[in-house]
Amino acid sequence: LPAVSASRVQQCLSDAQQRVRAIDTDPGRDAGTTITGVAISEQDGVPYWLVLNLGDSRTYRLADGELEQISVDHAEVPEMMEQGELTAEQAAHHPRRHVVTKALGVGSEHEADFWMIPIAEHDRMLVCSDGLTGELPEGRRGAGGRLGAGGGRGGRQTSFEKGEHRGLVTGVIWPAQGEGRGRAHYR
Repeated sequence: LPAVSASRVQQCLSDAQQRVRAIDTDPGRDAGTTITGVAISEQDGVPYWLVLNLGDSRTYRLADGELEQISVDHAEVPEMMEQGELTAEQAAHHPRRHVVTKALGVGSEHEADFWMIPIAEHDRMLVCSDGLTGELPEGRRGAGGRLGAGGGRGGRQTSFEKGEHRGLVTGVIWPAQGEGRGRAHYR
């Protein structure tokens, strides 16, 4: 796939913002959605993961057996935790833990968060809906088996059964394939 620029991704988000806002809803209600994703970008000829996020859907990177959350949850409870108002234990059962503070389509025009992360050989990126919150091991080794760290080409869509909620959550896993001398590319 060809590399894309952050400005191109931002334009696509702006277009999506307008389309979501144009959805006909009941009076007093707005359509909205969260979004997270990964694109391939380049900087000085070096490939990067370009991660974007708006809301509480998540993007993770699996590198060297470590699972790392890249995106930041735009929701009331994580923001309260960041400000020191709640502990992780209190947050786990807080009644407002699913209240999103930024989303595509609702409220004022929200800016998405972006990260540029150098692509390393054998990286895997997991893009998933907010339903995996609390279901994946944060920063633990050995997550590779759960996220398909084996070989293969292209993205793989995976459904996860959520523990107590018994719903289905979808994630897409994208691998990087080595190109020699520490460089990697999307395949």
